[in-house]
Amino acid sequence: MAHREASVFPGKTFDGRWEVGEYLGDGHFSIVFKGLDLGDGNDCAIKVLSISRNSAENLLEFERDASLLKSLKGSSNV
Repeated sequence: MAHREASVFPGKTFDGRWEVGEYLGDGHFSIVFKGLDLGDGNDCAIKVLSISRNSAENLLEFERDASLLKSLKGSSNV
């Protein structure tokens, strides 16, 4: 069953580059969508912080995930 916020994001574009596609799943604090990188045409995953699960603790965990992913930039398939 899709997260209740999942219908809000498909079709939206973030930062003029990341187009949100279909809902893939959700976790403790975020919702994950199939995405398209409009810059290079590659498929990607887009992780969005859930509005209903937004808390200081969840925001910190989300930021840690983002930091980890940034550190992996340049690695294959990341």
